[in-house]
Amino acid sequence: MQMQMNGLPIEKQGYRFEHCSDCGLAYVAPMPEDEAIHAFYQDYHKSHQYQAKLASKIRRARNRIRQATGDAGEISLRANYLIACDGANSPTRKALGVGWRDLGYDQDWLVVDVEMIRPHALPNEVLQICDPDRIHTFIATKDPYRRWEFQLNDGESAAHMLKHQTIHSLLETWTPRDSYRIRRAAVYQFHAAIADQWQQGRVFLAGDAAHQTPPFLGQGMNSGMRDVINLAWKLPLVLSGQCAPSLLDSYQAERDDHAHDLVSWAVDMGHLMQHVAATEAAERDGEELPQMQQTSQKSGYGQGREQPPIRSGVVMTAQVSNEGASGYLLPQPIVRNSNGEEIRFDDLLGAHFAVVSHGPARFDAASTAAINALKIKVIDVSTLEIVHGKLPDLLQAGEALLLRPDRLVFGHTDPDVTLDSLLTRLAESLHYSR
Repeated sequence: MQMQMNGLPIEKQGYRFEHCSDCGLAYVAPMPEDEAIHAFYQDYHKSHQYQAKLASKIRRARNRIRQATGDAGEISLRANYLIACDGANSPTRKALGVGWRDLGYDQDWLVVDVEMIRPHALPNEVLQICDPDRIHTFIATKDPYRRWEFQLNDGESAAHMLKHQTIHSLLETWTPRDSYRIRRAAVYQFHAAIADQWQQGRVFLAGDAAHQTPPFLGQGMNSGMRDVINLAWKLPLVLSGQCAPSLLDSYQAERDDHAHDLVSWAVDMGHLMQHVAATEAAERDGEELPQMQQTSQKSGYGQGREQPPIRSGVVMTAQVSNEGASGYLLPQPIVRNSNGEEIRFDDLLGAHFAVVSHGPARFDAASTAAINALKIKVIDVSTLEIVHGKLPDLLQAGEALLLRPDRLVFGHTDPDVTLDSLLTRLAESLHYSR
């Protein structure tokens, strides 16, 4: 297959064609050379013109898209599904007519990335600074790079904030001016929103095209990764014919509520930072203390939770709670096997479904057939030593867990749920066809 842009093969323009043989997805990526990546960004608007038209055609196609014509020429490709990861201003989302649910946080922030060029005393951590004069964030990224984010105050313009003199003034309380080099500065509007729909036909929205969040929990890119990981294990099951296409309906059911929770938590964290700063300012100025803005019932800070669960889709919904294991990501301890090797539990699991028990697990004939067909791994943790970390207490209590390939706990045994019935429920949730 040859793909062209502007009438020339994409390979001659700094791009390469990628195809996933497992899930049938096709996409274009820039070549790794710096010049090609620069060319990619220069041609950004042209590629987006293609994406909008592609989305429209795929949505109407019964089988596979063949060609699409954009403003700069024609692209020919072949794929079963399209995952639109085309950013916050997603032309694909707009072409599909998908709306936004605004979660009520719109703030302009200056983001500054620097390279440290001299020894410095900056901490190696992430700090949220509730300064009454200006809320800001410090992020120790990979050496030698550091990032600051500064909220714009009323009346400040992007042009003013982007002046090097302004940036140096903001950083002078952190580190001497000759200790760093400014690599990049930009003013962004931190926004909180979720797409009304995550799927139309063969087109899926993912990443910023599906959700936007203030960065206070550091979950923007993580949420986008969860989106594509969710699809990455489901698409092969559908394309292989093992599961019905209706399995893909669970994508929005699982990701929408989960992303909504994290965006809401980030908004609440932003409101908390503003409240702390406003309270300190009121105390300093002898004014009445402000009232804390009402937070969502699901807000995570102060409740000892690191992440929300999935509450619907391929999960034992009746078992999902604030304290349980079902619907949550399985912790990843480091374990020692019988050969004395220390390995991460994820490496032991591989990219599979898994039954995890404390002691040997036994199955009936139907369960054994499903285990073989779906390549479900069976792991007895009583043969392992936990070196660091932990696994759910349910295992020590004699229960077994059933894991999805994305490491989320589908469900567990209990007095009313046997291991065989748990596997039956999994097959039903997957729309397993053979």
